[in-house]
Amino acid sequence: MARWRIKRNCNQREKYYFEFMNIVLPRNLEDYVADLVQTRGYKGSDEVISEALREHQLRRQVQMTPELERLLDEGLENPEYAKTTDELRRS
Repeated sequence: MARWRIKRNCNQREKYYFEFMNIVLPRNLEDYVADLVQTRGYKGSDEVISEALREHQLRRQVQMTPELERLLDEGLENPEYAKTTDELRRS
């Protein structure tokens, strides 16, 4: 297990805020991060982790699409025919 330290610093002028954090990674992820730093041009492990977290954050945001809006409207108009998200994924 690796313990990574991520720095936290506040730059008021540019509104950047960093904090030192310790994270524990399983060996396979530690090796993966080290490989990315060596082969993909990252400046350090903190850059790899930051990018991964930004991408994770973006994936978790719900984006309203016309299809999603239509399904929400249908569910509001006819609650007895509304489907769960699991049902929608399967259809």
